[in-house]
Amino acid sequence: MLVAAGLLLAGCSSEEGPESGTASVSPSVTPTEPPEETETERASVEVPDVIGMDGASALAELEKVGLGAAASWQNVEVAPDGELDVFTQEPRAGETLLSGDEVVLVLDVPAVPEILVRQTGQAYEVLVGAGVDERQVGWIVTDLMNPDRTPYHLDVVEPDRPAGTYSVVVRCEMAPSPEESILAEATFTVDDGAPTEGRQTADTLTMVDESSCA
Repeated sequence: MLVAAGLLLAGCSSEEGPESGTASVSPSVTPTEPPEETETERASVEVPDVIGMDGASALAELEKVGLGAAASWQNVEVAPDGELDVFTQEPRAGETLLSGDEVVLVLDVPAVPEILVRQTGQAYEVLVGAGVDERQVGWIVTDLMNPDRTPYHLDVVEPDRPAGTYSVVVRCEMAPSPEESILAEATFTVDDGAPTEGRQTADTLTMVDESSCA
């Protein structure tokens, strides 16, 4: 009896096993078709070097090769809109993106090539080297007025200055004569007893025509 029962169980197992295995892989299930491509395949693009360009020129250069731009700004409180230069970019020039991708640009005021500040009492004389343009001259004067937030770190200027009226003369050291060297003249007042930030109030700022230092 025990042997017969054992043979019966073995027979059931041998008959049902393959059927169970076949049922677990249903022939009615068909392989899933890969989804159709809904957009044109994007081409690889080499990232151009746009560091040092103004924002508009950098964007035009990127658009030429099929890329876009995402921008952030530094020192915007001292720079007019649209007059910032590319300080850094990510990815860097020479790396590869897909057409339509964006390059992240960090925009800042253009770097001043050379600057020397001399102070005599309440008078400042600023000497600038070649390559400084009119907007940079204006920023230099702004920095002298507000040394606590200057992007150029003019260490010669003390943030907490005595009250009074100060004068600034910006000169191009490459000029052929002292008379032709003046790029800008300004005066500003430091109020007594006011907080450091915002103490300086512009009185005058005169930019000389074509005030560049080529």
